[in-house]
Amino acid sequence: MIDASPDVIVASPALRACQTANIMADALNRVGRRVAIKLDERLRELDFGRSEGLSPADIESLGLQAEFLEWRSEVRPNVPATVESFKSAAERARSVTADILAASDGTTLIVIVSHGHFLRILLAAACLVRRTRSIDGCGSTTPGWLT
Repeated sequence: MIDASPDVIVASPALRACQTANIMADALNRVGRRVAIKLDERLRELDFGRSEGLSPADIESLGLQAEFLEWRSEVRPNVPATVESFKSAAERARSVTADILAASDGTTLIVIVSHGHFLRILLAAACLVRRTRSIDGCGSTTPGWLT
């Protein structure tokens, strides 16, 4: 038995996200709990540009490995022109989160169905803040790619 059920499911319009949202809604409906599904394009996965949908072997065989590794660098990523930047994705994450929360009355239980990379960026953008002050050298910071 489900103790708490969402009031709304907000999902990416991608097929796999819609399928997941529908599975959740159907399960809740079977136990008499109606839940609305809303689609939001901003919950789409990060755009991987020319590497989209390619396996590591495909990336290597097409000569995209160096570009891919530079982009994925945790130290100083070099974002190819065809790829969505982490900064752009973080702006999208902040935008969709703000709109979802603004539409809530503060008691609404909301489930977000999206994709792995984008959800990690959404969580980082929601949880991390810019450095506001430092006490004894400690402070909170946001990684540069989120600012």
